[in-house]
Amino acid sequence: KFSEAADILRGVLKEVPDNDAAHFYLGLTEFCMNDLEASGSELKKAVELDSTNFWYRYRLAMVYSAAGKEELTLAMFENLVRDFPDKYDLYYSMVELYQSQGQEEKALETLEQIETVFGPNDMTAIARFDLLRKLGREDEGYRYLEDFNKEYSSVQVLSILGDRQLSMYNDSLALSLYNEALDIDSSFA
Repeated sequence: KFSEAADILRGVLKEVPDNDAAHFYLGLTEFCMNDLEASGSELKKAVELDSTNFWYRYRLAMVYSAAGKEELTLAMFENLVRDFPDKYDLYYSMVELYQSQGQEEKALETLEQIETVFGPNDMTAIARFDLLRKLGREDEGYRYLEDFNKEYSSVQVLSILGDRQLSMYNDSLALSLYNEALDIDSSFA
């Protein structure tokens, strides 16, 4: 009953036009009714009234994304990361946005931020490898995986390194890497 909810929220805003929460929920309601323009307008008003609220800004970024406004979406995420650096998932959203815009170098920089702030993990290592391959820097990508594996030993990374050795007909080295992966997790496919 989104239409009814919208009517109630508009009534609240007639009485208290600066009610940031009412603007926020009306924006969400408009979004559910597929009115991206009205949704964006209401969420923007909520952000103007309380720019410190993470959820107001995050939902506005999502509306920009749904409307195909990639530059505005990315600007919102960059500001969110600046203001909320501990929100892990924002960084990954930025990596995806940069990639969708063909900005792989900025995506790599963001992965470096993730690793600096939160530490490296399998997901960042493989994402960095994929980006480096897209940029035509495949050898650098494999060197990164080798260095990563020396410190963090990962079944996924070992598998990728094993596949590379197999593709170069280094069967013994490939088998060694696959066995090392299985020593870590014997159920790994």
